[in-house]
Amino acid sequence: MNAILASAARHTALISGTADTISETYHNKCLQILIPVLDDPCDVLDENLCAAIIILRQYEEYDENDERCHLFGSTRMVNTNTLNTSPSSLRDAANWVALRQEIHISLTTKQPVSIILDAYHQSPNFNSDSEDGWANRIVFIFAKVLNYAFRSEDVVPDESWISLQEQVENWNSAKPSYFDPLWTGNDRGVQGTLFPRVVMLGTAQANAMQHYHLAKILLAAYDPRLQKLGFDTRRLRKESEENVLQNLRMVIGLATSNPQIEITFMHASHILTACGDYLTDPDEQ
Repeated sequence: MNAILASAARHTALISGTADTISETYHNKCLQILIPVLDDPCDVLDENLCAAIIILRQYEEYDENDERCHLFGSTRMVNTNTLNTSPSSLRDAANWVALRQEIHISLTTKQPVSIILDAYHQSPNFNSDSEDGWANRIVFIFAKVLNYAFRSEDVVPDESWISLQEQVENWNSAKPSYFDPLWTGNDRGVQGTLFPRVVMLGTAQANAMQHYHLAKILLAAYDPRLQKLGFDTRRLRKESEENVLQNLRMVIGLATSNPQIEITFMHASHILTACGDYLTDPDEQ
């Protein structure tokens, strides 16, 4: 409850433009409970503490000076899931939100995610045929792409670029028909439209397709063939830039076409932070 009140108070102050005078009080009450638990490596977090950690991370994201202190808690939460063979539905939902929060940080800092991805294989949603299951799987694949793209030069990748490319395209070709757009259009300049119009059925569909295009952007930008010297390098670089630009426009278009789904704007914002310089058209800028 204190986590909810802390996040709500900060959000209210943010959108109203008033001084935030109370959220820190609720936040400190949460820390009095969380810190002793997180300091003990033998403690297994229950589902209520997991939910609180996720909400506190959201509370932190509302601050312009995001110190990311609660990322440690969410990382610990997911990584200890390897000890829990049957996570509750609340804890499982918290784990997937934690992965999305990690992805946002990874994109903006260009570092691998700190969560152990193998923990997600135990998730009931990992192999689920539901719309959330399909959306979660492309988010998971995108996290692996981030780890490939932002790994240190001396680190051997867990999976090859070709393997990741195949996983992304296999997901796209196998996804259910309800992940297809309800309506598409690309009438550039009509009624102020600069980016593709891609109207989706709902949140899961818009979120999933954005992560598909985000994965395509990273795979194009970090294609290992671009590092080689040869006659084909110039052509490959041009193709890579075109692929990045095409998929970047789709990510933005999915956000502007589905304004009721607020998270899509956050995804677009974060990828623009990473590669917004690909947009050279003054109108698009």
